[in-house]
Amino acid sequence: AGGVVGGVVDRGGGRGGSPSPLVQLKVAQWSLFLRPLLVVIINLFSQHPALPQRLGHLVSLIALAGLVGFVEEGLYRGLFMKWLLPRGVMTAVLVSSVAFALTHALNLLGGQSVSATALQIVFSLLFGVVAALLRLRAGSLLPLMLWHAAFDLVSLLATAKHEHLGLVALLGACLAPPPGGLACVPHR
Repeated sequence: AGGVVGGVVDRGGGRGGSPSPLVQLKVAQWSLFLRPLLVVIINLFSQHPALPQRLGHLVSLIALAGLVGFVEEGLYRGLFMKWLLPRGVMTAVLVSSVAFALTHALNLLGGQSVSATALQIVFSLLFGVVAALLRLRAGSLLPLMLWHAAFDLVSLLATAKHEHLGLVALLGACLAPPPGGLACVPHR
């Protein structure tokens, strides 16, 4: 028994004293997300988030960010990666990331400017590549869903728009090698 179920590590055993899938993720898997978490923190300070006046509004924003993180990671790093991995790691990473990035062009329909949308597409492409490679390294979608939701929540609460800082931070998180190897190179 055991394996990966729905992108969450399952060590078998089910109920009856077994740790939850969240606990079962190894410290090494969670440590992969320290640099992406830094991106969220940089975004937090560059976007000047403000809490809504009403608790209900805050709860709805948290729910929206959680839902978007769950759906987008489940689709692009879950299903797309699963379907594309037989064609090779590079194909799976790039195609799922490009599809994720191009989806953000739909924001033009909501009235977002062309320049803001272009920047969002570039950022989403980098975000997608980092997320896909982290998915391969961690073997789980759960930390990606949480990272994505946290990033989106900060963006939803933003009062200032400084996307370029987030883009630079994400690029740095991907390119700067940590001790023991590159953060963005999958290990098998």
